[in-house]
Amino acid sequence: MKQSWIFLRGLGRHQHHWGKFPELFLEKNPSCELELIDLRGNGDLQYSVSCSSIQDHVRDLRARSQFIQAGKKVHLLGLSLGGMVASRWATDHTTEVESLVILNSSDRQLGRPWDRLRPASYQLLMEVLAFKNKPQELIEEAVLDLTTKMLPEKTKKAWAYQF
Repeated sequence: MKQSWIFLRGLGRHQHHWGKFPELFLEKNPSCELELIDLRGNGDLQYSVSCSSIQDHVRDLRARSQFIQAGKKVHLLGLSLGGMVASRWATDHTTEVESLVILNSSDRQLGRPWDRLRPASYQLLMEVLAFKNKPQELIEEAVLDLTTKMLPEKTKKAWAYQF
């Protein structure tokens, strides 16, 4: 029986921001199946009204998940806001979630703001927020600088330019 995984991205991101990760995941885990679901207001649903709470996101995603509709237990992988949503999903629906992986979440239950973002990162974060009219590649590189350590420059540029 295949493990059913759902990948959730964060605010302002969509399933295409996973890049090649989903196909690499399936290549390394052939006994898994994968569902990439965008949060309302993002990706394929960019023109739909965003949910106003984490609980509303959970309700909406469960209603749209083919795995949940088929009665399958799921493994959740959530990144950033997707991690907050996945955490709530796992807490509220324990019988349908087999496991939970949270990456780079800003969930206040996981730590205080100064534990989640180091003061040394504040300047770069302010620069990223001011990048409104900058090329997307520069924004992606800055986000990688904030969230990834010891990434070779060549790899960072390749990742940033695939979006």
